[in-house]
Amino acid sequence: MAGLDATVRSYLDAEFAKEERCAVKTASFVAENWKKVRLFQTGNHSNVPLLVYAAQGLLAHLGLPPLPPDVCGQYFFDYEGFTLPIHPKVAAYHNLPFVDADTPSPVFGRKMTFAEYISRYIDCR
Repeated sequence: MAGLDATVRSYLDAEFAKEERCAVKTASFVAENWKKVRLFQTGNHSNVPLLVYAAQGLLAHLGLPPLPPDVCGQYFFDYEGFTLPIHPKVAAYHNLPFVDADTPSPVFGRKMTFAEYISRYIDCR
């Protein structure tokens, strides 16, 4: 598990630095919530909670009313049917409540645990 804390710190530091140029700030939201809900489908693709937060920030920046709470809960984002499975030991290390060894993730139309996904990934490589 060497480097897991440093990786998170490095990622958040980079996000805080990038957002200095942005009208909509998301780094604090990520820092506060990444251990509570799944904010990303892959390393570079946001999941619904982060997308809704960014949308609300953009609407506020433009002086428009926010999306109503009941509408925000209706959205589902399917990044090409793929959500990168999280290694269960990484999830356990960070105390992520939304994933464990038995958690299935959509992988191009099939639900797979991390073990199933990585086995197929290795076979393909």
